[in-house]
Amino acid sequence: LIPSLGTTTSRCNVDGIANPDNVNYVADQDALLISEDSSHHENNFLWWYDIRTATLTRILSAVYKAEVTGSTMYTLNEWSYIWANMQHPYSGDAAKLNKSINTGIGGWIGYVGPLSRTSSTKETAPAMGLSHIPQPRTNAGRHRVQATTRVVYGQRADTSYQVLVRSGTIAGAGP
Repeated sequence: LIPSLGTTTSRCNVDGIANPDNVNYVADQDALLISEDSSHHENNFLWWYDIRTATLTRILSAVYKAEVTGSTMYTLNEWSYIWANMQHPYSGDAAKLNKSINTGIGGWIGYVGPLSRTSSTKETAPAMGLSHIPQPRTNAGRHRVQATTRVVYGQRADTSYQVLVRSGTIAGAGP
């Protein structure tokens, strides 16, 4: 446990990767998307590692104990999307699951974006800049998905995590 980081539940430094589970290479950015599946962080994270600059940026925090999975970057026409799914929230912690603030055991399928772009090749694609998100420090923050809110991809854009579907919902049934 790392009390100097203001937490008693994370066993690894929250400003570094713990137990990388999925790694995806984003060719036109020369970057890696690195997903965590760890019991060493209270909230698992999705990281963006820029190989050109050797910069690591935390871009998403999953719900308490949820694994980040299926992370990749897709481009459709002039728009890009950073996909990130989450599964198994509250794994192994029935006491937290029974709290009223919990989000349930359902997983998420969603993305950060859309991100406007004008090029799809590594040689001409603008470098992507993503805002670093802080570690969740409040109880409410630990129980929701948090993602980068500012992206510079040729131009600055505000963005967030968009939930497409949660497990247990019926597609097309509305909210």
